[in-house]
Parts: sequence; C-alpha cells; structure tokens
Amino acid sequence: MANGFDTEDPANARQNNYAWSMAEFGNHVYVGTARNTFYMGFKSLGLEPPADYTPDNAVNNAEIWRHRKDDGRNWERVYTAPEDKTVLGFRVMVKYTDENGVPALYAGCHTINDTPYLAMSINGTSWELIPAGIPDKFGTRSMTEHRRTLYISATDASNIGEQRTFLYSSKNPKKGWQSIDFTGTGIRGEITSMISYNGCLYIGTSPSGGFEVWKSHDPSGGDWELVVDKGAGDELNEVPISMEVHSGNLYVGTAVWMAVKSVDPDKKFVPLKGFDLIRINDNDDWEVIVGKEPLVPTVPTKGTRNCGKYESGFGNIFNNYCWQLRSFDGSLFVSSWDSSLAFYTIIRGLLTPKTPLTEENAKNFFSNWKTALALLSQTDILDNIKNFNASLWLRTLVGSIFEAPQDFGFDLFASSDGERFRPLSYNGFGNPNNYGLRTLLPSGNEMYAGTANPVSGCEVWVTKVAKR
Repeated sequence: MANGFDTEDPANARQNNYAWSMAEFGNHVYVGTARNTFYMGFKSLGLEPPADYTPDNAVNNAEIWRHRKDDGRNWERVYTAPEDKTVLGFRVMVKYTDENGVPALYAGCHTINDTPYLAMSINGTSWELIPAGIPDKFGTRSMTEHRRTLYISATDASNIGEQRTFLYSSKNPKKGWQSIDFTGTGIRGEITSMISYNGCLYIGTSPSGGFEVWKSHDPSGGDWELVVDKGAGDELNEVPISMEVHSGNLYVGTAVWMAVKSVDPDKKFVPLKGFDLIRINDNDDWEVIVGKEPLVPTVPTKGTRNCGKYESGFGNIFNNYCWQLRSFDGSLFVSSWDSSLAFYTIIRGLLTPKTPLTEENAKNFFSNWKTALALLSQTDILDNIKNFNASLWLRTLVGSIFEAPQDFGFDLFASSDGERFRPLSYNGFGNPNNYGLRTLLPSGNEMYAGTANPVSGCEVWVTKVAKR
C-alpha cells in the first residue's frame, strides 16, 4: 500500500497521516483517516508547524478507504467528508446491528465546528452524516456494543481536562440517543475507553488525580461500581486510553495527553511519562504489569499498587500512549505512540535556522526560544506536583534520550500469557516517521495494523496466522 492510500495524488495521500479507525464490514476492511493532525495541532496553539509536518496545500476533509481482503493491496476511497462539515478525522469506527436487524458501519467524526456527526453506511459505499447525539463542540471518543446496545462517549475537543462525564446509548443511532445520568455516582472525567466485559460495561475515565475504571451491569440504571482509581497508584497515569480482553482478563493501557498536557486544569503540564499497563481479573482485582516505581505515588481506595515486571513504557519515557491493545491468535499485542520524533523535530526546528544567519533571522530564532521558554515556565511542574520522584524520572529520561535516535518510531510488543512480553518492533516497522501504531484489527486469520505518520502519510500492514 502507498502511504496515505492515494496512489494518484501523493500530495493528498500525505495528508492522510493517521489510520485513526478501522473496522471490518462484509468482505472489506475499512480505515477512517485523520488529516494533518500534527500540523493542525500546531495551528490550534498559534504556532508555526515544522516544515516536515506542513502539507503543500492543507485540505482537512477526512476520508474513508476500504480494502477487499481477497484483492491483494488495492484500496479504494469510499467517502470524503463534505468541506462545510469540517471533519478532520474519524476517530472510531464500529459495525453495529440496530434493533431492526439492519447492520451498518458507524464512524465517529472529529470536527472543528459546533456540530458533531456520525458517518453511517449500510453498504460501505454510500454514506450519510447523522447526529452523534453528543453536545455541540464535542467529538466522539469511543464506541462499543454492550448487550445489543451501542454506547458512545464524548470529549470536549477544545478543553482537555473536562471533568464532566458524557455517555450516550442507542438501539437505533439514526433515530437518536439517550444520555446516561451520572448524578450521585461519583464518576468524574471524560470517558476515553470502554468495553463490554464479564457481563458489564467497563468505562475508563480521566479525572484529576489519576485515571479511574468503573463498571455497570445496567448503565442506564445507575448501578456503577468503582474498580480502579487514582491512576492505579501513580497520579501521572491520567488517561486510560485503551482496553482489551485477553485470556479472561481485562487490560487497561494508560497515556498522558500530547505527552505533557495534563487533564488537571491546575497543573496545565506534567512531566513526560511512559505508559503503564494494568490487568483486571473477573473478580475486579487489579495488578500492574508494565510500570514499576510510580513517579507521583498515590494511595488507591481500590487495590494496592504492585511493582510491575517492566518499567513504564517498557523503559522508554517517550512511549507516552499505550495506543492499542488487541488479542489475536493467542497473544496480547501492545502498541505505542513514541513522541521522541515529534520532540526531535520541534527542537531541531528551534535550533536550525532555515535561512542564512542574518540579524533579522537571529532575532526570529531567539524569539522562538523565548516563546518556548515562556511556555515551559508556565508548567510549574515542581510547584504543582508533590512527591515527584525526580531522580527516577531523570534516569529514565537520560536513558531514553540516548536510545531515541535508533528507536524513532512506535514500539510493538506481544505476550501469550499477558505477563511476559517480546518485542516485535522498536522502530515503526522500519520507518521512523511511523511514530504511532494507531489501530490494530483482528480479521479472521489476519490482523491489520494502521500507523500514524505525520510526515509522509499512514501505512497499513497485515500479518497472517502461521500454519500449524
């Protein structure tokens, strides 16, 4: 597959830089893209994006592509979002059969206008935008089916750190959605992951003070029960970004937004931290598998933090997201977002004049540094974070910096028992610009892997079960 799918228009293909969502429907695998993600992130902060991430002509209408599983490497575009809807990407995509027995694909849109949408198709080629049922200025974060009902969570695209919780349910998304009332439950923070497990809907929330996991047999009835809290013993485990069931256990992978952006409005920024991986059994007892000493220790009210088998991020401080967890062919696969390439590009842009060094260019260069230092001074990390394990953090940072150049690109690990992991890639499948493995989709005897590549466009890889 050509990077970014579009073999006829390389400039367009480059802008399909995230394989943001993936689903199987009929005999096809579908991929929803995100457009110019890193570039738009800089723009939203009022900063000039690095040249490596800047397209020649930014067109931000997200696309959906599909691949017939028995048709080699051919991909076809089946949908381009209308320009007036400002759909930057399709973050999540699921197949769901409604109460009338009609199966369809639903793709959750991330927009930059006031109205959130779902893209819906019953045949994979004709698509329509329907209301997502979530508040204006919010985006779809996750969708999952539980007891024949489709659930969707919402995040405030303009406000990382929203402490309210938004969850909606529907048996027929085209007809509308019902809001889940969390009044009196004690649940706080946006839902960033959810899954049906052990007869319950489990949700992962991102309140200040560390992530939480809650469960409910009947989400509409309000019978919610706390399973994990206070970041599983580390306050910097702020976001439970991924969930998966493997060998009868539920696994939860953590993240720090944008590597350093805190969900706590009083902190603004937090130190870099590698992800942790937590395992929950069917009695709701939990243990840490990836993650040893906490950087900011907490005392959970549910369970006690143990020392995991691996350092956070498998020892790489730049593995800030446990982006995907998938069970396939008897193994649990764990993929990362490795931010080292992004930081390297930003620092290189600050240090390297783009034109000969004149007095004017020198002023611009030092102005950039002044802006960067002013931003750093706003973090107030030491003032806002108590009991920070600075010596552990510095050791991990130094070690990761020395390893970073040869380890640019996402990491991928696999484990048959969910405890002992083997590395499959440290360098983005050989492409350092693949800084994240965003999607993993088991499909029969194959598994598809979609990358995040802000430089040259996403890639999709496939592996097959070996003959036994």
